Amino acid sequence: MVELKDEVKMKKQLEMVNDNLIKITTEEGKQQNVVKELEKELSSIVPDLPDNILAILRKPELENKLKTLTDECNQKRDTLDRLQKKQKYGFEFNIY
Repeated sequence: MVELKDEVKMKKQLEMVNDNLIKITTEEGKQQNVVKELEKELSSIVPDLPDNILAILRKPELENKLKTLTDECNQKRDTLDRLQKKQKYGFEFNIY
């Protein structure tokens, strides 16, 4: 008789656990659906970012760097021209 009561008690507890598992699973499914819907909404709201977004954001910095390098290149080109003329004519032209 005692075993029967324990068995009935265990079956009730097992049923409660199964009911809770079903509720949890159902709730999880609902939450996953909500997440999917929110992801869809978010993807439609957020514009596609261009692949070169970092370059765009850092554009002034890159322009300054390019200007600096261009200036250095022009200086080196001027120096090369002066040295070539000096080598060719034996003296340096001072036009500046």
